[in-house]
Amino acid sequence: MGRRAGIGMVLFAVPILLFCWRAPFPSQAIREIGYSQTVLDKDGNILRVFLGSKGRWLLPVELNEIDPDLVNATVAIEDKRFWQHHGVDPLAVLRSAWLNVTHRKVLTGASTLSMQVVRLLEDRPRTFPNKVIEAVHAVWLESIYSKKQILKLYFELAPYGGNIHGVKAASWRYFRKRPRDLTLAECSLLAGIPQSPSRLRPDRHSVRSGKRREMVLKSMLANGYISPKQFDASNNEPVEARRHSFPLEAPHFGVWAHRKYPAEPVLQTSLDPLLQNRAEKMLKDRLSELSVYGVQNGAVVILENKTGKIRAMVGSDDFSDKEHSGQVNGAFSKRSPGSCLKPFTYAIGFDLGLYTPRMILADVPVQYQGYAPLDYSKKYKGPVTVREALANSLNVPAVEVLRMSGYQTLYSFLKQAGVSTLTKPPEQYGLSLTLGTAEVRLLELVNAYAVLARLGTFRPYTGLENAAPARQERLMSEGAAYLVADILEDSERLAASGFSGSRQDLPRVAWKTGTSYGNHDAWTVAYDPEYTIGVWLGNFSGKPSKSLVGIEAAAPVALRLFARIYAGKPSPWYEKPASVGTRKVCLLSGEPASPVCPHSAEDFFIAGRSMDRPCSVHKKFMIDSETGMAVDDIAKGRAVPEKVYEVWPQAIHTWLEQHDPAYVPPPVAEGGMDMARDWEGADPKILSPVDQCEYFLERSRTGDQRLVLKADGSYDSRKLFWFINGQYVNEGRAGEGIFWPMREGRHRITVTDDYGRSSSVVISVR
Repeated sequence: MGRRAGIGMVLFAVPILLFCWRAPFPSQAIREIGYSQTVLDKDGNILRVFLGSKGRWLLPVELNEIDPDLVNATVAIEDKRFWQHHGVDPLAVLRSAWLNVTHRKVLTGASTLSMQVVRLLEDRPRTFPNKVIEAVHAVWLESIYSKKQILKLYFELAPYGGNIHGVKAASWRYFRKRPRDLTLAECSLLAGIPQSPSRLRPDRHSVRSGKRREMVLKSMLANGYISPKQFDASNNEPVEARRHSFPLEAPHFGVWAHRKYPAEPVLQTSLDPLLQNRAEKMLKDRLSELSVYGVQNGAVVILENKTGKIRAMVGSDDFSDKEHSGQVNGAFSKRSPGSCLKPFTYAIGFDLGLYTPRMILADVPVQYQGYAPLDYSKKYKGPVTVREALANSLNVPAVEVLRMSGYQTLYSFLKQAGVSTLTKPPEQYGLSLTLGTAEVRLLELVNAYAVLARLGTFRPYTGLENAAPARQERLMSEGAAYLVADILEDSERLAASGFSGSRQDLPRVAWKTGTSYGNHDAWTVAYDPEYTIGVWLGNFSGKPSKSLVGIEAAAPVALRLFARIYAGKPSPWYEKPASVGTRKVCLLSGEPASPVCPHSAEDFFIAGRSMDRPCSVHKKFMIDSETGMAVDDIAKGRAVPEKVYEVWPQAIHTWLEQHDPAYVPPPVAEGGMDMARDWEGADPKILSPVDQCEYFLERSRTGDQRLVLKADGSYDSRKLFWFINGQYVNEGRAGEGIFWPMREGRHRITVTDDYGRSSSVVISVR
């Protein structure tokens, strides 16, 4: 008996196993449902919905997101005994068979909701063998999933007309509502559609869908889900179903988030709708003012410093503006940043201990191996403090600071701070890197500024609200970042900006502007401890405009945003780090005051970093009372009083002699002796021409083609003498241009001062 039973079980099991092998359960299809991605802001509002993998609007949904009336309506019309059967309803099968046989045509089916879920997952042709497969898989489905889980799958997959699948997509597309906000009339209308989605689409066939709604309500009444009063009210309620579009908010950000995080069906981003709306409005208002000057586009990014979260991203003025390439995302466009990289240059200089805010830099004509930086105003200011140089965005001092600290250091910092557009070796950027010769992306520039805003630490930006905190990395000292913020908080620049409010309207913010060469781009990046805001204005076509000046065009947007964010409430600012102290420095040189400095002032310094060399400008000389010349010992029989003079580096000395009538140069040494022999750079420095440079004669021109010869001399030289290949050609003063008629060949050009100190360059003329 046992043997016969075993054989019987094998004979029964074999066909089942063969069936399962030929028609496996669609577990993979459940795992790989091609959801549409829903991009949400940080508060859960829909920003945008993207089509699913099969070109369908299909959104994931939980049962607690669906009005219970919709659940009851669906069960009542599709599967009355859903909560009692185990995947197949035998009573429904018998009823269907009886009706179809007695009427000699198919009047009704017996598919349960579980069987419909299987069919939606497997998408098999409607044949009898496939119905058997659906039935077996429905039983299998019920053995694995709970009833609520099966309902969830149904409400995600069910067809509601066209490419609309699932109740979440259907309720939004037809009623612009969430499933939990539907009325009973709307629930009953939606519940009736899956029977014949094309015929019953309510936006196209309102009469048919209305009759089907009545059938659903009658079924709900018959099954005790609603009262007669509810039936009458809902059946008579007019329901207007239209084809609504999904929201399209923050379109550039939505596209970026979709591409960066494609695997998440529901993507809750970090976007703050309030800040986004403000940024969009501020940009649009500013561009409406500038459009008459040919400025058509711009971008804004707001970053939360503490978390690195993107709180706003405006990619262009109008996403739908095809004429001006509105779908281009300006937050990711590579553009020249102008002077926006200078703050990092100075921060590095502070960090290396080379400078403090009151120290003096030379804003004078200079050349670096063929590179001659020029200020935006095309004028020079002579000696300026580091604070003035950064606040006023002077080019020549910034290049000098970079020369002293090393352009490789700035290049490396920018790479570490996430700037991905530095694709060339550092040598190809050289000293001009600080002036914006490397392209940047607005978002990456803002995140680099956030390093300053966090007082020296880098954190990757993120577009996710629930992102795990990223590890911070210190890229500079707190002290260096604090000194930059203190300088850039300067409010005197407000008068030059387009900001229409008063100083009282603006919270404390550090801000820096940039203007690219040729006025193609205008920038401003502003920050405080809480936010960093970046603004770019320009044209995606690259068309320039004289109005594209950072402080005039872009600054108002960033400053107005900060004013609006903190309107009516206090704004944060930085506590001075423990590493930053104050010390007495020479009022003139900004270096630690020496005993001979006539005046002093307070200045910040970084303990353990800032150099402590005493003032090198004020020097005491012994003066021969009869000759007025400097001597190094007591003159016989003559009074030798001591007097303090300013001994500036050559470039500043030459500038002061030419531009400051009150400047008193140090005395000339008796017998040609250099009393400032500890002063570096006593030899004259040739500014033009450039060593090892090639110059070309223009054959079509007649007459001499002349080359300017110019050099700086030390304070005690009165004349400079010029020689070409050892032959005397002319003489002049330091800083004065001498013109030489060029001749073909290789030439050695030498300048000698009246103390015999000299320097040379070699050039070629072709």
